[in-house]
Amino acid sequence: MKKQIVIRVDSGNIIGFGHAMRCLTIANQMKKHNYNVSIISSKEKNNLDQLFIKNGYKIYHVNNKKIGLRKIHEKYDLEQTKKILKNINKKIDLLLVDHYSLGFNWEKSLRQLVEKIVVIDDLNNRKHDCDLIVDQGLHHNMKKAYRHLVTNNCKILLGPKYAILRPEFHQIREKLPNQNKKIERIIISFGGSDPNGDTIKALDGIMKIKNREFRIDVIIGKSNLKYKKIMRMCEKMIKTRCFYNVKKIASIMSKCDLAIGSGGSTTWERCCLGIPSIVCIASQDQNEATNILYSKKCIINLGQSKKIIPSDFANAIENMTYKKRRKMRGECLKLVDGNGTKRIIQKILST
Repeated sequence: MKKQIVIRVDSGNIIGFGHAMRCLTIANQMKKHNYNVSIISSKEKNNLDQLFIKNGYKIYHVNNKKIGLRKIHEKYDLEQTKKILKNINKKIDLLLVDHYSLGFNWEKSLRQLVEKIVVIDDLNNRKHDCDLIVDQGLHHNMKKAYRHLVTNNCKILLGPKYAILRPEFHQIREKLPNQNKKIERIIISFGGSDPNGDTIKALDGIMKIKNREFRIDVIIGKSNLKYKKIMRMCEKMIKTRCFYNVKKIASIMSKCDLAIGSGGSTTWERCCLGIPSIVCIASQDQNEATNILYSKKCIINLGQSKKIIPSDFANAIENMTYKKRRKMRGECLKLVDGNGTKRIIQKILST
């Protein structure tokens, strides 16, 4: 008889796709271990519901009250989630939660309806009532992270060792080509929505580089509201390709010598493939990990996205020596080995 896992996660124009994509990765692996997967999500614009449905998972919706742009009303969400769990009318073996607006009170109130609770988090900023917590990010004091935020019985999985990546990243990593001495191809990818318009700024910056020889691959996410403008820019630029709503990005990334992107979940994909990166901090929750990665010489950190101008990208590219890229590649490959998802699944099954 199949076990039941319910995943609470949101996606869309504002929140982006990172949370949903890592939950989809976990869901696909749990399905292989005889779990039936259900998803609870908000009706956000341009969410990934159809992708979950395409993978064979049932969707249940909550209609959330918003608190500002990103936060939702925890108590209101709890009431609706309770009703959904009861209506599923089956024993829920596992509740997986990946949501910055939900924490201890929400989780504790659902204890009586589920066997185990697993939380995916990045912030290390609120209490949780769960059996297992996963944070693939970096914190200044990793040994103390979450210790005061979870119960003594909770298992804690911390750091990029547990980076949640799709299987193709590990597969492609095993066949990585040698690093080119010259930068021959650059990938630009700012996630599903790119709310700060960094793709356009990066392209504007590259246009300032005289006698450019390298090629450019631009990835545009499904929720990028400026995708038409970006496509028009790409058409006017030499040696530039544009990809919209790419399903499997790993093969494109692996052919690149340098990446330009934000400090979100794509960071760990780039590290897994050993791609040196020029990174902007697109939101506050990316601050800590991005600064630590810079201190480890894994990336070039341009700082806060809203303060960056196009010439910053141009200068970073022109100052990128082979020696710098070689050092970054080595540090990135040491940090993320592509087996994080496998480790998490093993721990979930044994908890």
